[in-house]
Amino acid sequence: STPAKKHIQNLHIFRLALDFHGKLLAGVSGDKCSLIRFDGKKIETVFEPNNTNYIFAIELDKDGNIFLGTGPDGNIWRLDKKGRNPEIIYTCKDKNVLCLAAGTDGFLYAGTDTRGLVYKIDAAKKTASILYDSSEDEITDLLFDADGNLYAAATSYKSIRAQSKETPAIKPF
Repeated sequence: STPAKKHIQNLHIFRLALDFHGKLLAGVSGDKCSLIRFDGKKIETVFEPNNTNYIFAIELDKDGNIFLGTGPDGNIWRLDKKGRNPEIIYTCKDKNVLCLAAGTDGFLYAGTDTRGLVYKIDAAKKTASILYDSSEDEITDLLFDADGNLYAAATSYKSIRAQSKETPAIKPF
């Protein structure tokens, strides 16, 4: 007889990234939260943040340090390029850090839910300031262009609820 397959339940992957060596990183969220690395042959658990259910964001800086945006406690973690020495560099008042972007200026930028804020974070000093306060509830993505301009994608809870109904509400600009 063949062994029974183990089914994994309540696990989600919200973000993928490539590490310093080009290996795939994935943030596994759900009942068990972890950062995993896949080298094409095997899966390695790199980090399991305590009391965290979600890894929404993975970002690397120019030195290969790995930053994680997590929830539901609004923590931003930093690991070295090998995925070691984890530390919380900032805790937001917002529940979830949904996205991260590393700027060429050496700062880390974070987008959150609930209040729709964009934070500018000095990872070395572990301090932050609010760069932008959106009228939307969530900053869902951040992106720098070639000229160093930062763009933010935002949405509101109202639009998410409207999309989940059979007939979505269409609102003119």
